[in-house]
Amino acid sequence: EWAETGQEEKELLHVSRKKNIKSFMLQHNLFPYSLSWLSYERFVIGFSYPFLSSKQIIWDSLTNEQAIISNTSKENILLLGSPKHDKCFKSKINKSKGIILLATTAPTNISIEMSPFESYEKFESFIREVCHICKQIPNKQLIVKPHPQADYYTNITELIKEIDPAIQIIYDADLVELIGSCDLLITFNNSTIALDSIILDKPTIS
Repeated sequence: EWAETGQEEKELLHVSRKKNIKSFMLQHNLFPYSLSWLSYERFVIGFSYPFLSSKQIIWDSLTNEQAIISNTSKENILLLGSPKHDKCFKSKINKSKGIILLATTAPTNISIEMSPFESYEKFESFIREVCHICKQIPNKQLIVKPHPQADYYTNITELIKEIDPAIQIIYDADLVELIGSCDLLITFNNSTIALDSIILDKPTIS
């Protein structure tokens, strides 16, 4: 499983522990490294310490340190890197085609500053502004790549069609190839696609 913070994952992991079935957590995104995040991320994105899974497969030494701080025994941590990002490091693709790639996630919905409604307003305003600015840049094509989670791309599809039906939306693509063909990548909410873009030496705005 990819995260222990989701309710379904918690339920499945509790059942697997009762039945003595081994489980592995695969790190799938970039965790915030600041220690000030530890008490917060255990509920939403990172390590649900104490761990429910038998072992945790993680990317890097900094995440390894966080796991140890989260009271995980060292023998349960497998530091194996990231197959997804290994591919980016090995890629030679860098064929800029005048594309500005807008990689969207969802609105930030957990905040002490604003309600979920205000988050959606801010999200929509941001998307509209990016589209407006990109249309004014000569010889550049804006392409939108939504996050693959279903409710994320449903929302963004409707919004982009309303803003400008001519804007191309790509749902399925080889990310290394797609990022390799862009001149600039824009994202938000610290999406891990920013890491892909930086590895591929692309100008990246978050």
